[in-house]
Amino acid sequence: ELTREGRMDEMTVLAEARPERWTETNDRAHPVRPVITPGVKYRRYWPAINATISYRVAEVERDLDIFHEWHNSYRVYQFWELNKPKEELREYLTKGLADPHQTPFIVEIDGAPVGYFEFYWTPSTCCMRCSSSASMR
Repeated sequence: ELTREGRMDEMTVLAEARPERWTETNDRAHPVRPVITPGVKYRRYWPAINATISYRVAEVERDLDIFHEWHNSYRVYQFWELNKPKEELREYLTKGLADPHQTPFIVEIDGAPVGYFEFYWTPSTCCMRCSSSASMR
């Protein structure tokens, strides 16, 4: 049985708790985030799959080739709609890294890149159209 107490040792805190503060970026309200520095933000060995899974902040030069390959494969671009030339994807990643309301991450298994995630404040995105809540603030 999975319990909160049994999983606490597997949790990693990325930022210390502090009172919520708000700001706006490009007319989008979002909580003030800590400055995200490059590198791995989460790493955990999972015995069930005998592998280490890690999340690290995306790096344009390091990740552009695989990011381009992923987004130009049918199974990815049918959802992400980012089947673009490399230079447009370079711009996409660069803008994402500069945008304080989101952080682009690369997921790795045993050091090999296997996926891409964007962590962001949902109410400030197009995803909010699917929500019944008018405001999360």
